[in-house]
Amino acid sequence: MLLVAFMLVVAGALALLFARGLAAPGPATGPDDLPRPKLGQRSPDDAVAALDDPLTAAATLTAIVATDEGWPQVHGRVEAALAGFTDETRARQAVEFAEWAASHGLDADRAVASLCRFLSESLEAPERAEVAAMVRDAGRVGGPEGERLASKAVERLPVT
Repeated sequence: MLLVAFMLVVAGALALLFARGLAAPGPATGPDDLPRPKLGQRSPDDAVAALDDPLTAAATLTAIVATDEGWPQVHGRVEAALAGFTDETRARQAVEFAEWAASHGLDADRAVASLCRFLSESLEAPERAEVAAMVRDAGRVGGPEGERLASKAVERLPVT
């Protein structure tokens, strides 16, 4: 009888721990299991300002500069360029975030300034030069607004 009572107490304690989330989580089995921010709960401007990944920041900057008009033309090239630095899944996720942010009416000038500041602090000069080249390419297909944003971005990305 004492053994049954002990087992019930232990089972209750374990159930309580799991219910409160204090039990150790199991290992992640893939990139889709990793915790990510809930994009729908943030404004695009806030989400862009909170970026802490240079790959995602570079993709987002390129998507903003390309505008909706030019993004379909450079989308594949951006994803391929990013895949050269990381795995395809992470490159695809960076591009998906970039598409989400760029298509939700953010303040393009403010986002370009924020992203360039972050990239200038996070990347070495050769890496910034590669981002600047992607941005110039995106600006060419982004129409007049894309060209204006590309010029602003390249000015803010020191490559020397």
